[in-house]
Amino acid sequence: MKCPTCKLINPDTALRCDCGYNFQNGRMEQPYQDAKTPVAARITFCARCKAQNNASAEFCQSCGAQFLATTAEPARPANKPVSTAAVIFIGIFGCLIFSWISSLFQGNKTTQTAGTTPTPYTSKDSSDYEKVVYNELGKMTIKGRSGELTSVRLDATSQDQKESLRAMLLYLEVSDLTAQRACSLTLSFGGWKDRGEIHNCSGDRIGNLNSDAVGFMRDKVSAALQGKSK
Repeated sequence: MKCPTCKLINPDTALRCDCGYNFQNGRMEQPYQDAKTPVAARITFCARCKAQNNASAEFCQSCGAQFLATTAEPARPANKPVSTAAVIFIGIFGCLIFSWISSLFQGNKTTQTAGTTPTPYTSKDSSDYEKVVYNELGKMTIKGRSGELTSVRLDATSQDQKESLRAMLLYLEVSDLTAQRACSLTLSFGGWKDRGEIHNCSGDRIGNLNSDAVGFMRDKVSAALQGKSK
């Protein structure tokens, strides 16, 4: 039971509280201990269930555990405040570390920049060339190396050029469906086999040229190179 005077929890069989309160007649009598003793010194807490008990009790009135020794809850030590000097020292030390890391990063960045200065592109082979030629089929972009053709791109932009390109493809026995949608050709020379591709006006490949057609286009390009170039 709880004492109405000092709020101490007492066993249900207790007649009087340590403070002197008589549970039977409700009067204050001579206390068992000095009245100046704080309540915290006259109570104990059960280690098993944490219930509050009288300091003189041998068993917990809540769970029945036996008290081997006084288990009054110790007062928790107050956290010591961090001194101002320590705060200043930590701040200065952190700034120094940050400055040092920043200087290392900046130095590394400068070194990398200095070592990766871009240089103008120069061809390994001075005999590489690129020419643009215009004829009735459209614009021919011709690339070569050491006097040999490497690639050609033919773009028919006007309606007349497209009709001339399609008529030539029909002459080269390209299917009518492919020829009617053709707007450009790409030719690649060298390697194990010369190749030719047919593209529509969206740039999608819609067909290929056979070897005879590629040979015919090579002669066409050679003739165009002898004409006016830009």
